[in-house]
Amino acid sequence: MYALMGLSTTLHQMKRYQEADDFLQQTIALGKAINAGYELRITYKVAAENKEALNQLGAALAFRKLYETLNDSLMSDDTRKHVMQQEIISQTAIKDKDLAEKKLTITQKEQQLQAKNKWLIIIGLIMALLFVVAGIFFMKFRYRQKLHIQRLQTLRKEKEVQLLESFIQGEERERTRISKDLHDSVGGMLSAVKMHFSAIRQESESLRESPAFGHALGLLDEAVGEVRKTAHNLMPEMLTRYGLAEALQIFCKNISHAQTLQISFYGTGNIRRFKPNFELSVYRIVQELVNNIIKHSRATSALVQLSQHGQLLTITVEDNGVGFDQQSTGKNGMGLNSLQSRIRALNGSLEIEAATGQGTTAYIEFDTERLEVEVTEQNQLS
Repeated sequence: MYALMGLSTTLHQMKRYQEADDFLQQTIALGKAINAGYELRITYKVAAENKEALNQLGAALAFRKLYETLNDSLMSDDTRKHVMQQEIISQTAIKDKDLAEKKLTITQKEQQLQAKNKWLIIIGLIMALLFVVAGIFFMKFRYRQKLHIQRLQTLRKEKEVQLLESFIQGEERERTRISKDLHDSVGGMLSAVKMHFSAIRQESESLRESPAFGHALGLLDEAVGEVRKTAHNLMPEMLTRYGLAEALQIFCKNISHAQTLQISFYGTGNIRRFKPNFELSVYRIVQELVNNIIKHSRATSALVQLSQHGQLLTITVEDNGVGFDQQSTGKNGMGLNSLQSRIRALNGSLEIEAATGQGTTAYIEFDTERLEVEVTEQNQLS
């Protein structure tokens, strides 16, 4: 329809009136068939102008009348449609106004709800902040309480360590006194007795040939040697001069007895010199463990091993004795309570492995980071 309208209008404008007339007839026929009022109105007008150009005035007048009639009809329809559209627009405006008022009401309620929610969120945040602050204060209080308890425990431990150190120092002073008495008094006296007995033996031929007198002198020699060993064990000079490893080796050698108990000593690693109090404490700990073996284990052989790797000093003392039942006796059997306290005071740890009939093994560890002496101090100790 629109293609025919456009073609006929173009031919008319090009003054090809006869060709335009043919296409206008086709356009009018198609417009009537599909009831295209607005398109027919335009086509009638162009057809009237084209007939007038062809000097067909009657036909031109007829098309003009058709144009005017259809135009009036369409104008009436447009007017009714316009009135209806205005009514629709008016009703729509009223509905839009009602809808806008409802939207405004809803918006106001939403704003009120948002404001309420905002205040609820603010109150919630304030409450959460109060809970966080309260939690922080509570944690600080618990931390301070825990810190206070730890300080009390530290003070208690320091006091225990001080008491233990005082006790150990008292023991060492007593050992020193006894060692000096044995070495100077008893040892000197026994040496003097031996000298007199030797002089008497030289003066008497019968005593020189007497087996009993010779046996007595032998026992006196053994007594002098035992007193010297005991004095050295009570106050080991080798510990001060050569260090822990050498002193323990000499101690094990002096304690060993070929027919009853053989004690072997092994030192591994680079065993350095330590502070005198630490060396003496470790020496006494090994002494006590060995004394426990002698008193309780009925062992025939024992091992003392001292090793150092980096800042870790380890001591192993084991025997092949009768052992004991840890389930019934516990780790504090065999008089190990004081030993445990001494090792803890030196920031060390002690593990005991024992079973009935399978001997006993004591394993001790010390962290020697702050206990080693400098080279100059080591030279002074040596």
